[in-house]
Amino acid sequence: MEHITNAASSDAYTSSVQNALSVLTTLHITSYMWMPETDVKDVVSDSVDAEYEYIVVGAGTAGAIVAGRLAQSQARVLLIEAGGDPPIETIYPGLALYTRWSEIDYNFTVSSQPYHHDCLEEPYFTLHAGKVLGGSSTISIMLYERGNKQDFQRWVTASNDDSWSWENVLKYFKRTEKMEDQAILNSPYRQYHGLDGPLIVTRETRMEVDAYHSIVQQLGGKVILDLNSNETVGYSRAQYTLKDYRQSTATAFLKASDTSTYLHLLKNTEVTKIILDDNNRAVGVKAKRNNKMYTFNASKEVILSAGVINSPKLLMLSGIGPKEHLECKGIEVKVDLPVGKNYHDHIGVVIAHRLQKSNETLTQVDVREYPTTAIIGYVAINESKKYPDYVLSGHFVYGKDAAKLPLQENAFYDRYRSCIRNTLYRESKRHNMLYAFISNPTPLSRGTVTLRSSHYKDQPVIDGNFCSVEVDLEHHIDFLQHYTRVQNTEIFMQLGSKLLNPIEKKCGKYEMGSRKFWRCYIMCMMSPRNHAVGTCAMGSVVDSKLRVLGVQGLRVADASIIPVIPSVGTYAPTMMIGEKAASMLIEDM
Repeated sequence: MEHITNAASSDAYTSSVQNALSVLTTLHITSYMWMPETDVKDVVSDSVDAEYEYIVVGAGTAGAIVAGRLAQSQARVLLIEAGGDPPIETIYPGLALYTRWSEIDYNFTVSSQPYHHDCLEEPYFTLHAGKVLGGSSTISIMLYERGNKQDFQRWVTASNDDSWSWENVLKYFKRTEKMEDQAILNSPYRQYHGLDGPLIVTRETRMEVDAYHSIVQQLGGKVILDLNSNETVGYSRAQYTLKDYRQSTATAFLKASDTSTYLHLLKNTEVTKIILDDNNRAVGVKAKRNNKMYTFNASKEVILSAGVINSPKLLMLSGIGPKEHLECKGIEVKVDLPVGKNYHDHIGVVIAHRLQKSNETLTQVDVREYPTTAIIGYVAINESKKYPDYVLSGHFVYGKDAAKLPLQENAFYDRYRSCIRNTLYRESKRHNMLYAFISNPTPLSRGTVTLRSSHYKDQPVIDGNFCSVEVDLEHHIDFLQHYTRVQNTEIFMQLGSKLLNPIEKKCGKYEMGSRKFWRCYIMCMMSPRNHAVGTCAMGSVVDSKLRVLGVQGLRVADASIIPVIPSVGTYAPTMMIGEKAASMLIEDM
């Protein structure tokens, strides 16, 4: 294929690939891989003998684990998922980014601030979330990151429960995992990993990472074999839930071979309300399937695992949430709780370095490979610190890989204006590139999720309120100034490195690299990292056992319960939450 040279041709190429993939989806060529649906009866709300002990709402990153573990304990479980089977583009890592803005992506819109509008094609950000078996684990970029001990100590403080400490949740991380990297398995770090879990974890093996590690060491940084151990400050090869094809909670718990007489699965079925009795006990759910409304009963508990947006939405539609807001929407208030508050996410700012020119022959994507060579850095500006100041997610893209150009744009330049994207295409043509997301691991800014209306079909209103706390912006300037020291290293200079400035028209009046320049750059180029948390937080909406306060028989188990965002992506922590929730439910049987 020829090089893609501008945003319009990139959009056309991406659209053509997605259209082709959607045709394949209609053929159901992956259906044989997944657990079949059950012919589930409509159980009326006053039934004496409810058909299910547990109902799990959402077969996502946590929900699939909760349902699978409960069924393994011989509990009768109904798992309800709004989406369907994972299509072929979710199977192969090289196609992963084509899942964005597709039918299996909720594509939530998150408000942006007026100063972003000069840079974005539309006046909002997109929060990607999976509407499919496995949820966001099926459309994520497969990076496996657990977090720092201090992350979980904040959860202990919020929940007033030491069971959420790093030492105590480690066993739940290990329970899901099957580590297969031989370097880690043959090292002292082996003790921190699971060896026989259902989800395979591997490590980046491509040698280009070594060159970057040499640069890091020139600057005094520390290179570590395994950042998912007790050492969580430094640089390392990325770890993935990947072996030839994507590993997700769907591949781990919802394969065709996982069919169980104890687990019933409904796909393409949308829960509209949690049913509470007169004593505020959750006794079942209302759900819509094929334009027909059903009632399903739970004799023991309902577990809400619908995600950071849909879990608070369902609680509020069911009368659990902020009193004034629910009354404003005409919803009967059952329990007054700060549902939808405390929304926050990592904010990333992408920095692009053009490296040496590539004279190699253009190649096509190997769909079995991860689309970029990835490095991870949890960076402390003061090297003696045990908690990172910022997180670096670096990705090498090579000039020979022409078919990856639309992918890199989808990944790194989420819906920016064509003038910004075209500058990057022009500058990167036939060159090797290094893209780095620089993220703030501990943002202080908080947003909200509120109902747009009382109708379940309407997307909620998501106000990100990003960088509304000034210190978030000031810290990010520090991070960018620290990171861009790489361009002064001997290796970067040998590679002919050039720091690209796609917004020169907007920020060119400031000296490049100055604090005023980086402030302008951040306010234009920042975007959320799809790590949103906090909308049903422990300590304010649920207790440390994930039980909704003031309600019996109802728990939440997904990223929405996280009170303070961890320093890493939320994929692995959310799987841990699923394992811990399942364990607590089984203990309470």
